[in-house]
Amino acid sequence: MRASTPARDVDAVIRSDSGLLSADLEQLLRVAAGTVVDPGVPGFDPANPVLEDALRLALQAPNADAFAIDHARFLEPRPGSAGTADAAGPARSGPPADGVRPSTVYWAYRNYRGFDPSDETGADFATVRRVAASARLLMKAAVIIDDVQDGSDIRFGRPALHITHGVPLALNTACWMMTTAFQHVEHSEAAHYMIGAARNGFTGQALDMSTRLPEIKRNLAKASGESRIDFWKSVAALKTSTLLQLPVNAAALALDVPDKERALLDESMHVMGVAGQLLNDLVDFLPRYGGANSFSDFKGLKNRVLLELLATHPSEISPAEMTPEELRTFALNHPRLPSVMLRLADDAVRLKQTAKDQVFTLCRTPESATYFDTAIERVGHHINMVAERLHSAPSFDALLRPPAKAE
Repeated sequence: MRASTPARDVDAVIRSDSGLLSADLEQLLRVAAGTVVDPGVPGFDPANPVLEDALRLALQAPNADAFAIDHARFLEPRPGSAGTADAAGPARSGPPADGVRPSTVYWAYRNYRGFDPSDETGADFATVRRVAASARLLMKAAVIIDDVQDGSDIRFGRPALHITHGVPLALNTACWMMTTAFQHVEHSEAAHYMIGAARNGFTGQALDMSTRLPEIKRNLAKASGESRIDFWKSVAALKTSTLLQLPVNAAALALDVPDKERALLDESMHVMGVAGQLLNDLVDFLPRYGGANSFSDFKGLKNRVLLELLATHPSEISPAEMTPEELRTFALNHPRLPSVMLRLADDAVRLKQTAKDQVFTLCRTPESATYFDTAIERVGHHINMVAERLHSAPSFDALLRPPAKAE
């Protein structure tokens, strides 16, 4: 495995890789939704005008709309943050430019194969292109299904797919994306890993939704604080960490990255996933950032902040018997809410930095470190932003109240 010699500006490479992935996805979705591939289907007539309209409205349109909100932000962009430097070189800070979504699959290629444009005609680059498109399809399918299961009407500030196209078409689109992804990847080891990752994700979703069941709510309410947190960590590992591990691990398998390095990449993305789930749980308490989906976790006992507050609950009603509105009132009026949120926000910042530092030790060049930092900070900068806002807010009450509507 040779060291890479960067031949282009890192931001330009990121934009080029992002554009190539978008083009590959567009082509894949257009071709797959408009044709029937092997095995052939006797009697299927793609030239039938009614069938053409049906495919366009029931498959192509939901696919296009699912990706139309892909680059939206749920928090305002942050102009800059404290950077990180290590042996691999300084990594830049802050989110990427608007409309650019860096891919950790392409980062893996740049790290292990280099930035030389002449290498982009080889078999490895073609494989990575397939892995990247397949991973993005799987993650998009997971988001669609998650929105349906959680009853989330908004995704990144815009109507979720099941709101614009209905639950049946949204679920069918997600299932179609998954089967298309598994077929498209072609690399056998990467495909096998992706199938296992999808299974882990569905297991995590099942555990997440189990917290709404009366029996599980009772079990969590009477469990020790340590047991409740261990349960939360297991769900986060299966549900959230899996989404970050999937593209990196699939790329590492396709590029035949050494086992030790793959294990470290896997662990770092697990840690980053836990940080990301902490962010999600914190934002659920912050209407100015969470928007219409704020306080949505109170259908069950799954929010980390809420689980921590259960250790001392100033209420005569068992949390297991509380309605979602009662749980919300219980949490918002809890005297330990500010201290718990501040501690968890700091934990998220620390975990994110730990994950980044682990990957930086594997970066072959400073340019690779910069690429990875940019990819992680697309979402990761929100972790720092929320922590800073929590620490600097003159009043927690102001943060917990929805922003006033403009007249």
